[in-house]
This record gives sequence, structure tokens and C-alpha cells, in this order.
Amino acid sequence: VSCRAHSEAPVRLGVEPRDGPDLNPSDVEQAAPRSERGWRSFALRVLPLLLFTLCIFVGGSWPQRAGRPGYSDKVMHAIVFGLLVPLGFSAFAYFAPDKPWTRRLLYALLYSVVLGGLLEVWQGMLKYRSQELLDWLADIAGALVCAALVAGYMMIARVRQSDRWS
Repeated sequence: VSCRAHSEAPVRLGVEPRDGPDLNPSDVEQAAPRSERGWRSFALRVLPLLLFTLCIFVGGSWPQRAGRPGYSDKVMHAIVFGLLVPLGFSAFAYFAPDKPWTRRLLYALLYSVVLGGLLEVWQGMLKYRSQELLDWLADIAGALVCAALVAGYMMIARVRQSDRWS
């Protein structure tokens, strides 16, 4: 059993431990080392986004059913494409770990909005589906709401993290 001194604390998130007042809370947000970006990380961060994207296109390709009472097509669009934002945010943390969280959130938002537009174009090519601008606007609204929620969460987490360092 070995006993380590404080300066030999284990390295976390690829940040070397330092002593003194020059320790910056933003150092903790640095990217994980490449060794932590293996298959397990891919499966946890990227695979959910890819599978959800596939489900959206498969589900959006089925013939349209008659509306059910109390069921809003636009609300479902907002929920589904809103859920793409946190999934995309996690996936882009894998692909662009050195980018700030705001940039990764922007990538996730753009992914959701572009995918919503592509789905509407795809549905317009199918004989039994229709292309609707209002569906895409609902996709954008859901993505914006979820992006705002993710941004709020990240800002609160950052404030809490800086409180720990002060």
C-alpha cells in the first residue's frame, strides 16, 4: 500500500494537478485524453444519436395514420427534434472534445434543425407522406427550447464548479 502526497493526486480529465492561485476552473473543461475516446465512449455518446436519427427516419417514412384525439403532430415533432439536441451535444463532445461547450451545443442545434428539414424533404418524395413547413418549424422550436435547457444546465454547472474552486 503506497501513500501519495497531495501533489501526486490522480489526473482527471487530462488536467495535470497544480498548486497555487493560478489554478483556473476552465482547466477542468479540457478534453479527455485520446485513450478515453475508445469504443465504450463511442457507444455511450455517439451510438444513441445515430440510433435515434435512424428511428426518426424510419418512423417518418411510414404511411401517415389518421390523427388521434388529444394527439398533436406538431408537439411530437418538437419533442422528438428537441431530444436530438442533448444527444447531439453528447456526441459532439466525443468528436470535438477540444471545442467549448457552446460550440458543441451549436453543432447539436444545427444537426437537429438540418435533420428536421431533411426529413421533410424526404417525406415530400414519398407518395404516401406530405412535406409540411409547419412540421419543420415545430422541429426548430423544439430544438431551440432544448438547446436553451442544455445551455442553462451548463451555465449552472459551471457556476457550481467555479464555487468549488474558490
